[in-house]
Amino acid sequence: MTRLKVNILGICETRWTGSGEFNSDNFRVLYLGGVKHERGVAMILDRESTKSLLGWWALSDRVMLIKLKGKQIDLSIIQVYAPTTASCEEEIDEFYDTLEKAKTQCKSTDVTIIIGALNAKVGNEADGETVGKLWTWRSPGDDVKNQIDYIAIKKRYRSAIKHSKAYPGADCEHAVAVQNRFNVLEDQGNAKWEAFKEALVSVAKELIPKREKKSKIKWMTNEILDRMRFRQEL
Repeated sequence: MTRLKVNILGICETRWTGSGEFNSDNFRVLYLGGVKHERGVAMILDRESTKSLLGWWALSDRVMLIKLKGKQIDLSIIQVYAPTTASCEEEIDEFYDTLEKAKTQCKSTDVTIIIGALNAKVGNEADGETVGKLWTWRSPGDDVKNQIDYIAIKKRYRSAIKHSKAYPGADCEHAVAVQNRFNVLEDQGNAKWEAFKEALVSVAKELIPKREKKSKIKWMTNEILDRMRFRQEL
């Protein structure tokens, strides 16, 4: 977040249990999970964003809401982790009902943003103003095309969007290794975040090769010094 200058970060599928908040370095972590190590969502705020935090609401292990105080208009951010279409109808309906409940907590004057993995399947044609020709994942043979990650904002505020960019994810082997390392760690309250960081760093050291430092070429040579002295004498 520091390197990419990210102020607010939403996370899906944390697989943490329970709910709570804690500080880590210069960031505030708000998390929400279930009884089992499944699903889970979280929001991480930098120091400046934390100062503007009005509150946060834990609605389910798939939906959470935070509100930030703005100079003129307040900001409501809903972090979601949607079930896939392979889930049962009851689970899908429950998710969207919870999402609607979260939206009712937002004032009509708020800038409301919905972020997260919506796991949507799309076709090849656009439906009205809905983008249907773009996808973020597709299966071999193009049998299934999905749009996974979304940032949705009210239409009235769409002109406020100045820039949008997608960053490539980590290497799959690294992600799997981190997950395997993290699964064997014990759940110890706030220590789980430190355990996650330890797993991330240790696996990176094992799998990602270090770049050898190139020796710097000394640019101030005797020839340059002689030329400088000759110029001064002139």
